[in-house]
Amino acid sequence: MTTEEELVAAKNRVKERLFAIPGVMFVGVGGKEVDGVLTREPAVKVLVREKLPASALPAAELIPSDVDGVPTDVVGIGTVVPLTSERPTGILNPALYEQSSERARELRGGYCIGVENAGGLGTLGCVLKDQVDEWKVYALTCQHVITHKGTFNAVPLVSKAGQPTGSDGICCSDIFGVYETGAMSYEKDEAADRDEGLLRIRPGRTWKPAIRGIGEITGVHTITPIEASAENYQVRKTGARTGKTGGTVTGLYDSPQRTENYLLVKPNPHPDQHAYDTLHFAYEGDSGSVMVNDLGTTDPDGKPVVEVVGLVYAITAPNPASTFVLPIQKVLERFFAHEGLLLTVATIRNSHPVNTVPKPPPGSPDPMADPPADTVPAAAGHLAGIQTLAHGEARRGSEAAAEVLAHRLRLHPQQPPAAPAAPVAYTAMSSVPENWIPFIPVHAPGQNRDIRLQRAAMPSAVGDDRLVRPRTSLLREGYDAGRQYFVHEEEVPQAGTKVTLAYNRTRWHDGRVALWLSARTHAGRGEASSGLSFDYLTDTRPTG
Repeated sequence: MTTEEELVAAKNRVKERLFAIPGVMFVGVGGKEVDGVLTREPAVKVLVREKLPASALPAAELIPSDVDGVPTDVVGIGTVVPLTSERPTGILNPALYEQSSERARELRGGYCIGVENAGGLGTLGCVLKDQVDEWKVYALTCQHVITHKGTFNAVPLVSKAGQPTGSDGICCSDIFGVYETGAMSYEKDEAADRDEGLLRIRPGRTWKPAIRGIGEITGVHTITPIEASAENYQVRKTGARTGKTGGTVTGLYDSPQRTENYLLVKPNPHPDQHAYDTLHFAYEGDSGSVMVNDLGTTDPDGKPVVEVVGLVYAITAPNPASTFVLPIQKVLERFFAHEGLLLTVATIRNSHPVNTVPKPPPGSPDPMADPPADTVPAAAGHLAGIQTLAHGEARRGSEAAAEVLAHRLRLHPQQPPAAPAAPVAYTAMSSVPENWIPFIPVHAPGQNRDIRLQRAAMPSAVGDDRLVRPRTSLLREGYDAGRQYFVHEEEVPQAGTKVTLAYNRTRWHDGRVALWLSARTHAGRGEASSGLSFDYLTDTRPTG
């Protein structure tokens, strides 16, 4: 029996050479397929656009029958198509199904969603919780659902998201939030480097850690190479187009740029299928649904195991069609690496059966709050003190930061310090108010003397090993796209520079409302101090 280590090692030894062969799209591990039937024999699997007979290929493009004793399996999958718009079976003839317009009173996975004016619809996969800003709750879907395969420019914290209501399914008459962030980038041959997006759910909206037709989510699971290869791993999903369907994981694949980033799922057989029927696990409109395992087991408390394993994003062309799924842990890791968001899947273990999105704490921006009819609050910040912007009424960033910090300390009470064991205590670095974002000097490219100031980050004063990130546009420039941000040294005089942002609102002669954000710079008020200090001793002896 081939071990998981031997299987993965065999794949890694050969994949670079295989990717150089024209037509090879993915290389991974999975169960070998014989005449379209999935077996339990582990194999190095090679997905190609079109499988040709060996006689039609030059010798240099032939794929070996085995890699160091591990068999190979070549599978033709045709074109990869993003899906916008007892054990369960696959779905027959999904093109005949209309997109569901059913509305969820409490948001949960499996329901149809869309972004206003985008022109496309998809599926809400599940709810994600922000582990840093606990008042932020998100709906997970595919980015191509939000942007309608890149044809619509969704604006963060502006573009509205909702559910279609009524028989026509037009979006969106039930607005539940706004677009937060996401990314859609594809390699050659439609391999998704990323295709995940977040919709921030508005305060006061109720939601459940559950999926329509499947039940409450109990956890998250990462499918291993051996599970994808030899165990006929069973899975389910509920999509807005095709509802609940079942399938089998046939492999875990690499692309030239990503490792173990793609699960391939084949639909379970349908007893009523005829030769003229098509069989699918997912179809257009199911993009954004999450796939969960279907093990038939229960937790110790008796709840059926429903663990999220991936995000559905595309299908292949042959019949029966296979479905491409992005592993959920990879999705969460990319949100942290690129957007700085530390997220977790909402489950019945970390949430209530029914939850309500809380209001943001005082001083935190609420992009979904309706402004007064005749005024729009201003936002102000100071580059001299490297202060972040304080949203709301015009006030100092330190006041807003203090209120946010007090709110977080209530959520995460700090343990009292242990009794001192010496008359003095050594501290490596002090904390600073969380409205201070540091800019550190770095050499300009190719220069030994010229320097620039680069945006950096400080640990949170709460002491939970998290970094404080800018919240508003002035200092967040390029952050959401994963870019570094620099300020030229000469742009920060000794007196500092005060930068003021303000929303402006007016009406045109035909009654249309125009709203824009303007920035102005003013001379600062001199040097300021955050109180940051290093390597100091504190007297621990009691006073009085």
